[in-house]
Formats: sequence, structure tokens, C-alpha cells
Amino acid sequence: MMFAVMTIVLTGDNKEQLDADTETLFSVGRKHLCRFATLKHQQMDGLNTVLLYGVRKIDALRTLTTESVAVFIPFRVQEVSDKGGIYYGVNAISRNMIICYKRNLLNANGFRLGVPGSGKSFGAKEEIVFIAISTDDPVIEKSEFILSLFEQLDRHKNLSVIEKGIIDKCVKNVYEAYQKGGKLPTLAVLQDELCAHRDKEAENLAKALELFTNGSLNIFAHPTNVNTQSRMVVYDILNLGSQLKTMGLLVITDAMINRVSENWKKGKRTHVFIDEFHVVFENNFSSEFFSSAWRRFRKRNAYPTGITQNVEYLLDSVTARTMLSNSEFIVMNNQAASDRAELAKLLNISEQQLSYVTNAEAGCVLMRIGNAIVPFVNRFPKGSLYTWIVRCTKNTGGVGMKTNTD
Repeated sequence: MMFAVMTIVLTGDNKEQLDADTETLFSVGRKHLCRFATLKHQQMDGLNTVLLYGVRKIDALRTLTTESVAVFIPFRVQEVSDKGGIYYGVNAISRNMIICYKRNLLNANGFRLGVPGSGKSFGAKEEIVFIAISTDDPVIEKSEFILSLFEQLDRHKNLSVIEKGIIDKCVKNVYEAYQKGGKLPTLAVLQDELCAHRDKEAENLAKALELFTNGSLNIFAHPTNVNTQSRMVVYDILNLGSQLKTMGLLVITDAMINRVSENWKKGKRTHVFIDEFHVVFENNFSSEFFSSAWRRFRKRNAYPTGITQNVEYLLDSVTARTMLSNSEFIVMNNQAASDRAELAKLLNISEQQLSYVTNAEAGCVLMRIGNAIVPFVNRFPKGSLYTWIVRCTKNTGGVGMKTNTD
């Protein structure tokens, strides 16, 4: 049993309004079997009891059970208001702004999950815009990459020790020549170096590259015409055919780790956004790369975020499931029924919390940030900026890997 007193301060513009409001309050209380009484000649004591001093000036007490007392205790609202953070939306309960700074988390690894049309792509693009305008920083091992590339050219045949040695030596020669003012390293330059090696294994390796250097799939064989030092770099492999998609993923992951390492040496943070993230698990190399990146990027001051609508596909992969559970920043838009149940089990989300992403409108979101789970709403006001972001969202498809340095 608990002792309790409930005190309410009621004000009015005049005596008549105050009496009318008091009678309305008493009437509502009677409907719920609750009896109110007026404090006579104790108005000041009642006001002091209600104020946040924590001092009780009213001597009237009554006994209540613990369950009954709990009804009067205000529910706990989890707020996120980090100094130096960026805006994500409005708390669905308190209506306060959600301001999050990923740097305060144990790791900045993140996911954005939701069915098509739930607002996850818009939210990701909005986050990129806010990162870009809130900072003044610029935005966004070779032989290992080449070895992986050759292994993908013929998946039925593993490279021999001799072949690996030849590749390693040729790659080293190409880069040493470049550092001395030679040609920019490309697949075509590597093929010439293999031909100059003059033995059967090197000749076979050079022939294996022919389709990708002088053949119809030579898109990655030449120097890039894109400014890879731009503040924001976007890679899109939507229109790559099945034969080029594997190589495309290899090239992108190599460029990504190079940019992250370069920015890290300069003391800059790098934000990496990977749309249609489930696609990277269709390839063993890219799957292993991102699994490793989720562990290594934190040490190199990089913040990766995976975006996908195929949550079930992620949950079926042990690697992706581990990455998801080890991420401190997860934004969940409207979820399919089967995905909701699996996410609730994996992330320890209650039924009440799941209700915010059950048949929810676009922009209704549940965020897990560290140990906190916060529902919020992000309804962006329509205008020129909104139109620009929506247009970019509709025009982007496939796997867009965006790197921007904060």
C-alpha cells in the first residue's frame, strides 16, 4: 500500500468561468468513480504542492495500491537531443525534435529498413543533405583486389600459388612504375605487364583479362572520367549486366576503402550509404568486404549505412544478421508482418514499439540508437527542397553507393 495525494490547479479568467470549469471537472471525475474536493482557504498550499519543488503542503493523504499509484506516474519518454547532431524527425510521443550525433555511439554502423514507399530512401537522402550543409569538410591493398578480380573471372578454377605470385609481382611493378612517372594503373596496363612477363602462366592470365580490357566488357579498363575527389561520389551499378556486376562491385568496394583510408589519414570522417544493400550479399567478395568493413570502418572514422527493402533476405544471411545486430543506429520504416516479428526478436523490440511501424504511413519511423528505441515522425514540408529530394529519389535505382565526408 502507498500513501498518495493528487492535487490539481484550475485557473479561469473570472469567477464564473472558474466555477463552470470546476463543475465540468467534477462531472468527468464522477463518471469514472473519482471524487474531487475543493481546497478552501488553502489555495496557496495547493499551488505550492503542484509546483516542481517536491514539497507537499497538503495534509490530506489516502492509501492506494501500487498498481493504482502507477497510473498517475507520467510515462517515460525517450528523447534524443545530441549536441552537434543533425535533425531526423519529431518524437512521436513528446513532439520534440530528434537530434542525433552518431559519433556519440559505440559505433556509427547503421541500417535503414522498410517496405517500398515507406520513406527510407527520402530519409537517407535528407540525412546526406543535412550532413553536407552542416559541415565545412569535403564530402565523401591493391594486389589483394586484383587477386579477387582474377578469382571472379573463373569461379570454377582457383588460382595456383605460382599465378598468385605472378599477379602480385606484376601489380607491384605497375605501381612502382606509376610512382616514377609511368602510366596510370589500369587493367590494360596490368595486361601489358603480364604479357611482358613471358611465361605460360602469365600469358594465360593476360588472356583471361582480354574480354575486360579489349573486349565488349572493357568499361572498367580505362582511366575514370569522374572526379573521385569530389565531396560527394555516387556509384550506380543498376544498368550493369550480370557479367559486369561482379567486377563492378569489386571496383566500387576498392574505391570505397581507398577513399575511407585517404580521408582517415587526413583526419576526416566519411559517410558511406549503400542503397539496395541486400544485393551485395549475392557476391561472396562484396559480402565479405562489407562484413569486414562493419568492423574496420569504426577504426577509420567511417560511418556506413545500409538501406534495403528486403529485410527478410538480410535476416536469412548469417553475415547480414550479425552486421544488423552489431549496428548501433537502425532506422525502421513500415515493415512487413514477417519482418516485424524477426526484427522484434533480434533487436528486443516490444509490441507497443512495433505498433509505430505496423501499417504506418510514409515518414513514420522507429529508431534504435544505442540502447534506446524511439518512435518519430519525419514529414518534410513540401517546397523546392522537398521536390528536389523526391526527384533525386525517383531517379536513383539499383545499388547506389554514396561516400561523403562529414
